[in-house]
Amino acid sequence: MSKSKILSISALLTINSLALALAQPDFGIAETTTVTDGYQVPWGIEVISDTEYLFTERHGQLFHYLDDVVTEVSGLPETLYKPADNWGAGGLMDVSLHPQYATNGLVYIAYDSRDNGRLRFNVARFKLDGNKATNLEVIVTEEGIFSEGSRIAWQDGRHFFASVGIGGDPCPDPGADNLESVKGKILRFMADGSIPADNPFLDGAGNSTSIWSYGHRNVQGLYFEETSGRLYASEHGPWGGGEINRIEAGQDHGWPRFSYGLNYESTDCSSVVTPISEDEARATTVMPSFHWKAKARVGPSGLMKISNSNFTEWNCETCFLVGSMSYQPTPSDPQSTALLWVNLATGEYKPVLKNIGRLRDVAQLPSGDLLILVDQHSPNRGDSGRIIKLSRKDAS
Repeated sequence: MSKSKILSISALLTINSLALALAQPDFGIAETTTVTDGYQVPWGIEVISDTEYLFTERHGQLFHYLDDVVTEVSGLPETLYKPADNWGAGGLMDVSLHPQYATNGLVYIAYDSRDNGRLRFNVARFKLDGNKATNLEVIVTEEGIFSEGSRIAWQDGRHFFASVGIGGDPCPDPGADNLESVKGKILRFMADGSIPADNPFLDGAGNSTSIWSYGHRNVQGLYFEETSGRLYASEHGPWGGGEINRIEAGQDHGWPRFSYGLNYESTDCSSVVTPISEDEARATTVMPSFHWKAKARVGPSGLMKISNSNFTEWNCETCFLVGSMSYQPTPSDPQSTALLWVNLATGEYKPVLKNIGRLRDVAQLPSGDLLILVDQHSPNRGDSGRIIKLSRKDAS
């Protein structure tokens, strides 16, 4: 079974202006119910059915939810999590089901590890036997790499994409446009972890590599549209400048040479690398399909198409939901700690659920209801990490 995060976009318009319209939010539609709590950083979720799903805890655990009972999955590899404040980085990130999960039972995970002091980014696959991971294979290992954030998306039953995120303060980390490194890239693999022969050939990268696209900072949402063959990503800027991108194979997506965001100390990102203007960026890189302004407190995270949910007011063929990972809402940034609705065709966006906490991922159940994953200590200090179900208040 593939992720419910699948976007079908037939008329995507590039939104270039910083003056994006903030529509009046349509409150009162969603009723929230806590499904399970007591976690720290629940990071990724994969829906199997209305009553069964898998979700990760960034500190290294995978949980199996089945008929209101949550059990930790045993037999997983050791992961590396780097604490920072309440959330940190790395660890066990995404979980993904092979598109033919119903017949082959394969589950994929993306995670960081350390072996003999050496950092590694990995993708592993296994089969779930009750609540135990069996036949585990580490199919991708990128030596010397620590990913700040990673998502997995399936192109078809033979190929998948995986993102490798970096951060940086000041913002430029030289890895994103260095083709000798997978840092700041979206990678493409065969289902067994081998490199497809038809991956892009990139000058400076030698023979065909796993790199599908480059110039990314920290991709936190990935999703593939099967009918058009398009890949979409939500990506962290530094301070503001978060993006939603339509990914182009073999192309530079701008980081760190150009960003709409700022360094954390409020200086221009381009001041510490060879700067290029917005016009130069348009001519030489793939510009975002949608972006937030500098200093906007968004931190876009998990991404999903919203076209056939129970929330009919939110559904459209160019609309999707994205989480916001900022800490607390402010009057000037009402989208902070929110579930955001974005229409790529019009550039319209709005918070459809505010002050909910740092939202990591969003998924749709077969019934049409939604699930969201929320960090601990958000929006209130004493809150635990949790999964929340969104249903219509007026549902009969």
